[in-house]
Amino acid sequence: MANKRNTDIVSSLTEDIKQHDAAVLMEYAGVTHKQFEEIRNLVRDQHGVVRVVKNALLKIAFTNNNIDITNEKLTGPTVVVLAKTDNLSPIKIMHDKGSELENFGIKWGVWEKAVITKDYALRLATLPGREQLIAQLVGQLKGPQARLVFSLKGNLQKLVLALNAIREQKN
Repeated sequence: MANKRNTDIVSSLTEDIKQHDAAVLMEYAGVTHKQFEEIRNLVRDQHGVVRVVKNALLKIAFTNNNIDITNEKLTGPTVVVLAKTDNLSPIKIMHDKGSELENFGIKWGVWEKAVITKDYALRLATLPGREQLIAQLVGQLKGPQARLVFSLKGNLQKLVLALNAIREQKN
């Protein structure tokens, strides 16, 4: 019979996974408590969730959310980072910290209920953020219009200058 503490952890983790569309599992051997708390606070500021749980409990939580995980994927100490698909900042933070710290890196992940490889998770971590993509799109949409306005304004300015020159000549 499962104890109450583990049952509570599984139900809490199941709910966290249900609320978030992206999860990245990381190894964290050799990371100090101070470093880990710094990482956890950075992720929390970006509305992400960082949980250290036993692999068996993590597998149950994923299974409860209809995500099939093989036992080979859950080895060693594991940190799960949960994020929403429209805000991948928590995953980016973990990727950046993984490149700074030794023995701290992405193992694999889950994206919209599909298991993804380490390489795919790394590509997600290097994508530009939502705000940056929106800014790029706005810039692309605004560019042609701005060039049109400046070219029309330039022609009108030349016309006004020519008319002023004609008026000066007549006076």
